[in-house]
Amino acid sequence: SGGGEGSFLSEIAAGTLYMYCMGGNEGGGGDECMQHSLIYLHTLVDRRPVCPVFVSLVPPREPTVTCRSNTYPKGFYCSWHQLHPTYIPTTFEVDVQHNQRLLDVQKDAVHKNRCHVRFPEVFSSFPYKVNVTAVNSLGKAFTTISFEESSIVKPDPPERVTATPIRLNARRLEVSWHSPATWPDIDNFPLKYFLRYRPLIREQWQHVELSDSTSHTITDAYAGKEYIIQVAAKDTEIGTWSDWSVAVHATPWIEDPLPITSTTEVDVSTGRAMKRTVRWSFELMLT
Repeated sequence: SGGGEGSFLSEIAAGTLYMYCMGGNEGGGGDECMQHSLIYLHTLVDRRPVCPVFVSLVPPREPTVTCRSNTYPKGFYCSWHQLHPTYIPTTFEVDVQHNQRLLDVQKDAVHKNRCHVRFPEVFSSFPYKVNVTAVNSLGKAFTTISFEESSIVKPDPPERVTATPIRLNARRLEVSWHSPATWPDIDNFPLKYFLRYRPLIREQWQHVELSDSTSHTITDAYAGKEYIIQVAAKDTEIGTWSDWSVAVHATPWIEDPLPITSTTEVDVSTGRAMKRTVRWSFELMLT
């Protein structure tokens, strides 16, 4: 470092942010830096340090762990994160047990803090126990959670929600959707649905719970008002409701303006012709 700030620890890939160990000797190594547990960060402007920031290196704390099954009865996944950063590399060790048996754990290909586990059996009365241990060079900490399979079942939201106006019906909207693609066996493990809708001019939602149907006709919409519509899903027997689907907007059918027709009438008392403009219309029969 040359300026007496302490021994150089590492250079951040961004290129302008450097880390130096405070209190270490000029020739000290990384172990000595770790013992002091204090890092000096600064940026370089014209190769001169500016804007110093001090951060403490700490051992990991207990991670926050959650598990969920959106592919029931195929399996479930667990995710974890730390509420407090450690500023040094931290790895996680995961083990899952069921009925005194250690289960296989597969790392997620996209999310680094997620793993997947297959259900060894369905309708089990034995709880699952998940242990996640955070480890870095300063220490380790773990969190253990236990749950029954029925408590973590939560489908993904319904997909491809559409809302279509119905011709000649100014108060109706036809809503349809598809079950989530991640739900693997809709025939043997059916879902029920919860529909909510409201006009944009109001804050209060209206709700309809449906058994296993993937469509519903709204019959009490306000004529000419734009609506926002969402759907949630749940296993018919166990678990909790999914998050709401992506909102869709729709407006009930609106009558097209009819043409204006001119007619001529004769005043019998004067014999003069009078031109009158008439707009023909009809009253909709709503059912």
